[in-house]
Amino acid sequence: METTQRKLQPPRVTERPFFRGVIHQIFCLSEPVSATKLSEQIAAHRLAVSRDGMSVAVVVEGGLLTERIEHNLSYIPHLRFRHTYRGERIRTRVLDISASRLLIWGLPVGALVCGVYEYRSEKRRPRLLGQPICSVKNIHCSPNGVVLFGDSDDTSHSEQIWTRLGSLNFQDMRSVKPMSDGSHVILERLEGNFHRYRVTANGIEDWAMILCTPDEQVRKLVRVQNQYVIVTKSRAHSRLSVVGADNTLTFPMKEKWQGEIEHLWVSPSERSLAWLVRPDVHSEYRQIYLNGNLIHEGTFSMNEEDLVWAPSGASIGARITTESSQGHEQQSIVTLHEERRFPPGTFLREFLIDTEGKIAATITDKEDFCTPFIYDRKFADVSMAWNLHWASDGGIAYSSVLHSIICTTTDNTEILRH
Repeated sequence: METTQRKLQPPRVTERPFFRGVIHQIFCLSEPVSATKLSEQIAAHRLAVSRDGMSVAVVVEGGLLTERIEHNLSYIPHLRFRHTYRGERIRTRVLDISASRLLIWGLPVGALVCGVYEYRSEKRRPRLLGQPICSVKNIHCSPNGVVLFGDSDDTSHSEQIWTRLGSLNFQDMRSVKPMSDGSHVILERLEGNFHRYRVTANGIEDWAMILCTPDEQVRKLVRVQNQYVIVTKSRAHSRLSVVGADNTLTFPMKEKWQGEIEHLWVSPSERSLAWLVRPDVHSEYRQIYLNGNLIHEGTFSMNEEDLVWAPSGASIGARITTESSQGHEQQSIVTLHEERRFPPGTFLREFLIDTEGKIAATITDKEDFCTPFIYDRKFADVSMAWNLHWASDGGIAYSSVLHSIICTTTDNTEILRH
């Protein structure tokens, strides 16, 4: 393993009223990195930690022709990737990492083609997964898996998606949703018609054309409670409906909506459904619904990644952006029971919602530092904090960087209080 690691300290266990938990130092960056650079590396998938925060990999530029992957995985030797391919500059991406596997898109030294390469603890050589992909357009990561959009490495340069089940060429892909069972629900437009299907380990299943009126466009497709739900948009209204079977959902779902349904979210348990409605496209007024119940309404905006589910899937929190009285953008978290506003200029990087629907934790980003909060307890400012998640024991954990050391903090204070 090629690193410039200095000696890391052993885990520090703390038992105090303010903080009961443990801090692990897991990795030392080879050189100091600014908060802005760290944020850029994380967003570009060139610095990644595992979901439990205990494994890390970072891409470091290593010379005129190569860049190296530094990591803390003992079973993988030093890794070098080329940063040019057929005369074009490419950027190596770390797609996923765990204690037993590392997944990287790029061109390893000694390989002939760009693609997704897998390194495993039980195998000595990397394995190319799926078809070669010569360029990356977008990467979507979720607890259910990684989806990569790119171009195939052949003369056609056709658009392609990569999932853990393999690679697919496509004409007009509208959405790809990873599911908890490892399958992917796909909405694609073929020869002017919309089709939905599911890619599983056994191949393509549930292929069907979606029938709609001539002036309707299918905008969204999800699978909840083993039923396919679509959003369509026409000149008159939007429609939210079950397709392919009778509606047996356990919650009420009105079909016709004025304006546009901008986003559709499914809970990790795949039992609950949330959606965002914009009744008038000329207004910023919006409404958030969960299982047919209005959660919040007002003048705000939000993106697809701005909704967070409670572990139970019965509650949600939404990060919304509004305009302050001074005309500046201001972020807030809204739930069914509360709205927490953050000062203008403060970016809400991540947050968690507990099973009672309360705001459990936040990471805010202002200027050159990040500040974690767990319930009402403020933690130390750090250069970067991210990967906020529920630990396996029910505590709350996050990754951070301070003085070039990457740490994972796990807090069990609330568990021990109860």
